[in-house]
Amino acid sequence: MNTSISELSTDKKLLSIAKHPSFPETAVHIIINDLLLRIPPNGDYDYIVSFEALILLFLISTNKELSLPARIPKSFPLENTIRSLLSEFEVSFFKFLPDKSSRQGVREQLQEHLQSQSVSTASFLYSGDEAYPSQYLDLIPQRYNLDKQWFVDNIGISINEIYQCMQYLLYESSSIREDVDMKRYFLLVHLDNIPQKLNDSLPIFIKLFSTDLNNTKEFSLKNILLFQAKPIIKINALELLLPPPIILLQAVCESPIYWMGQNKTYAQTAWKHRGEDTVNMVFRWMSNVFGRENVFKNVLIQKGKQHITDIDILVIFQNKVIIFQVKSKKMTLETKLGDREKFINDFKKSIQDAYDQAISSIKSIQAGDCTFLYENSPIELPTNVNDFYIFCVTTEQFKTLNIKFKESIKIDSQFSSIPVIPISTFDLQVLSLYLYNPYDFLYYLHRRKEYLSKIILSEEINILIAFLENGLRKIPVDRVIFGNDFLDSLNEHFRPWPTAEIIRDSYKWKREEKERIISVVENWEYPTTNDLIACIYDNYEELPTSVLQNLNHMNRDRIFQLLTQPQDLFSTLFSLSKKIGRNEKCPCGSGLKYKRCCGK
Repeated sequence: MNTSISELSTDKKLLSIAKHPSFPETAVHIIINDLLLRIPPNGDYDYIVSFEALILLFLISTNKELSLPARIPKSFPLENTIRSLLSEFEVSFFKFLPDKSSRQGVREQLQEHLQSQSVSTASFLYSGDEAYPSQYLDLIPQRYNLDKQWFVDNIGISINEIYQCMQYLLYESSSIREDVDMKRYFLLVHLDNIPQKLNDSLPIFIKLFSTDLNNTKEFSLKNILLFQAKPIIKINALELLLPPPIILLQAVCESPIYWMGQNKTYAQTAWKHRGEDTVNMVFRWMSNVFGRENVFKNVLIQKGKQHITDIDILVIFQNKVIIFQVKSKKMTLETKLGDREKFINDFKKSIQDAYDQAISSIKSIQAGDCTFLYENSPIELPTNVNDFYIFCVTTEQFKTLNIKFKESIKIDSQFSSIPVIPISTFDLQVLSLYLYNPYDFLYYLHRRKEYLSKIILSEEINILIAFLENGLRKIPVDRVIFGNDFLDSLNEHFRPWPTAEIIRDSYKWKREEKERIISVVENWEYPTTNDLIACIYDNYEELPTSVLQNLNHMNRDRIFQLLTQPQDLFSTLFSLSKKIGRNEKCPCGSGLKYKRCCGK
């Protein structure tokens, strides 16, 4: 290494150390250790994140030649230096150097710094991955379902062949990872014996997603993010250095929309298809949760002959209405790099427009003078709706969106109590998997509404994990911060995919004996059954099983009358646990004798 390296800027230090003969093998070791094997690093270093793996791969690609040893070395002298430089690079985004001596001036500058482009950029770059690997495997074929012919005509291979090539490389890297003797680098793939069925398609795939050695592009955030679209390093004609699976999967999932976007005659169609494919996915997920008969897509709202607006996905379940508006607007590269003006534009087209459209739909429902058409047939809307929920669905993970959401969204003051949930397709899929019971889904929304003004989070999935742990109940604080600290509790579920048993067991707060009783209540066909279940869950810990059993002996009409005053309902349930004479007045407050009321 250059003896004067300490005098260089951090990026220059990284470029300098990347020329060291041992850099490639050490960088690969760090990636494998942290992102694949999850072996805690030595010393005080944290695991690297995917963006830091991209930095290391980008630096490897700047080498003119690359020769990795046949066996993994026993030690990596450069490891701590590289980790230290990566940490230094991250910290450089957050450096705060006030230029005023007054305390008030420093506070103002600090606030300004926290909203600066560099901090916004770092928040995006160092946040979590967009999705789980198994989600990409599931969603990639669906994401381009309507564009199949375009791939054949313009790329030379089908989306199915792209998927097959990707799976082959992922399988090859995973089979190498199982090499107990560790004789080869886990991410190094040899192409001397590829399956015959991939002879034509794999070379095209590699060309689409690989960067050659001697990458001469300048070391910059923009170029590193562009490298993410072609993250395979082509060492020579027969050897590839693969990125971690999550990076390759993301490239395959997101890059094709950019290819189609560059085709001026097809770009508009591509974005239209992206929205339609996403609507179809959301429709399928919500149908699995709420039942096909309660979910409607592409609903047209008309007043007389006038078209008011439309709803992408409408869920009507008892007295609840959930509206999903899908926008296919992507997060631009400039937004990822912290450009405030670009963020405002992206936010408007992806979130604000979706929210405004949903509010217009709610106004039409409340007015009661519009027709709602699904497949040209009118939908019968309930007259007793007491809760609306809005989901603004993005087709990609709009990282850091929730952090900036409250300061960016323009809420209609008349509807400030309606929860608005900005969410990616990926996180919505996770919600639909874990909240597979409609009453659990609605209770999640009920609790989320309770903390609407208190929630601070980076991603919706953080709240889901807290809900699975404790039901989001009785949190006696003014602000609730949901960070990424305990995401590992869910990460293991997606290797490769959460089973029904894993999902059931993830509800840490539920008790089997109580759930048996609640499962009977779920079958009561009342328009406010979900309110009763929410009421039970709100008082779940305080209600003994014996008291819950009294529900089966009470007059159900009276139960639902008492729901307007939950404490009266549960006071009644507790009083029913005592022995009551058949001719005594019923404790439910109906005025009737017990034998003619809840004692029937």
